[in-house]
Amino acid sequence: MPVTVEALVIVVLLGAPGLIAARTLRAENPSPFRADRPAIFLALLFSLLVHALLLPFTLALIPDFVAFRASIEQAMVSGTPARLDAGIVFWAAAVLLVVPAAMGWLLSRLWRANWARPLWHRLGLSIVQLTPTAWDWFFLSQRDGCWVIAELADGTVVGGEFGTNSFASLSPNDKDLYLEKEYYVDEDHNFLDPIPDSVGIWVSGDKVKHLHMYRVAEGG
Repeated sequence: MPVTVEALVIVVLLGAPGLIAARTLRAENPSPFRADRPAIFLALLFSLLVHALLLPFTLALIPDFVAFRASIEQAMVSGTPARLDAGIVFWAAAVLLVVPAAMGWLLSRLWRANWARPLWHRLGLSIVQLTPTAWDWFFLSQRDGCWVIAELADGTVVGGEFGTNSFASLSPNDKDLYLEKEYYVDEDHNFLDPIPDSVGIWVSGDKVKHLHMYRVAEGG
């Protein structure tokens, strides 16, 4: 087998399990696991954990790996198809998909468990350590939507709906906010009628003095 192919296989086996586990974890908990540095660290860590868990399975298949490599070399010479045992197929599926996805799902549950937070904190993986600002944490944690009222530095008060079509920029970008629909708001922060023909409002983060968030009522 050419050295370049072997190197590619090694890179895939070292990188793919961790990337899949990290992606599964980020799907459940997007806020703290999106920066490049933690993602690379987590991917490598998860890959090592996957291979450690499957080490007995891997060692048991060493004769099959040797035979498969020999069959590839023979196929390159004679043109006959390489022989691939079912055990290697199951091993590859476990290493590259099943175990990483299950690990990411399990860790996402553990990461959100209150009793496990001291452990994550010691590992440098707590939500406080990995989420750079309160702005990031709040808007990344909104899954049900909310009402937002922004008091701007010039005294202007604007309000709108932060829903599935809204957007909040995150660190390290400049903070700004798009609310998908703007409403009239009174001085007591009561939402009145929607502004006619409104398709949203953009709020510059550096102009915000106070930001008030209210939970959307059930069925609202």
